[in-house]
Amino acid sequence: MLTTHLLPLLAPTKPASTPTSQTASAQKPGPSVIHHALLTSHHLLSNTKRKNFIALASQLSLTGFSKVGHPGIYYAMGEKDDLDEWVREVKSWNWLALRIRVGVEPLPSRAEEMGTRGKEDGARGGKGRGEWVELEKIGEALEWMRKRGREGLLLDIGIGS
Repeated sequence: MLTTHLLPLLAPTKPASTPTSQTASAQKPGPSVIHHALLTSHHLLSNTKRKNFIALASQLSLTGFSKVGHPGIYYAMGEKDDLDEWVREVKSWNWLALRIRVGVEPLPSRAEEMGTRGKEDGARGGKGRGEWVELEKIGEALEWMRKRGREGLLLDIGIGS
């Protein structure tokens, strides 16, 4: 009886906010801000790199494209942490001339542009699997960007002009 009633009184008390903070962290977070990044290289010919882009986009729930051939163009959209990891990983691959044209920055548009593939199944905690496409022509890359109102990103760096 002594240990049951008196010892708990001697133990340090936990802050009263602990249960509330646990409840708050279990609640669904608000909508996240979508970010984007644009990278270019002299070319994308390696089948290994091409497969790695697709796998990485799926793993990190990113939407975007890679343009194969000359020049190599890589554009991705997603949550900031995932995009930071994508840029870090892609930079770690063996490149002759990889350039970050647009670093990870917030996307000035709606999050609905992100794909929904896998979200209904709870893939990656409800974030989805990502949607990555390979394009073969600069015109296809411009059209992909034009549909999202961002063809100016490529035109500004001299691609497609």
